[in-house]
Amino acid sequence: VADVGQAFDATGFQPAPPRPASDPAQVFLVGPVEIESKGIAIALEGLAIWRRRGGRFRLRRASYLPCGDAERKWGLTEEYHHRLPPERMPFAYRSADVFIDPSRVEEGFGLPSLEALACGVPSLLSDVPGHREIGGDAAWYFRDGDPEALAEAVPALLSDSARARARVEGPAA
Repeated sequence: VADVGQAFDATGFQPAPPRPASDPAQVFLVGPVEIESKGIAIALEGLAIWRRRGGRFRLRRASYLPCGDAERKWGLTEEYHHRLPPERMPFAYRSADVFIDPSRVEEGFGLPSLEALACGVPSLLSDVPGHREIGGDAAWYFRDGDPEALAEAVPALLSDSARARARVEGPAA
């Protein structure tokens, strides 16, 4: 038996030309809220906390499941993409100011995290071994399962220095 690992075709996944952060910030979150191991509810709660504290953002979501009642109850999502074609994903990442992947430890390989990092987007990942392996020093991390830690971490990713770091370190991830 030979383990060949996860394949990733980086074609199309590169940083966009530098630009200032949007106001309000564009936050991108991928995955269905209905699957607990994706951690989407954790991210939504963390973003709700940040918004209550004055955080300004526009949440864009992508999932292979349609937007359901659980998603709508949060009242945070301004734009929802159901079954966004794979060839459109690089554009979705590059138009974001921050990418968040709250996947839990049991989730396994985090392809969206790798894609976002390859696009040079500041990425906030749950602190689980799979994300550490993918993101290394290119990503920012919050305590797994902790919406409060997520809310505290997001603002740091909106700085010019975070954007510059992500553009340099992310594509090499």
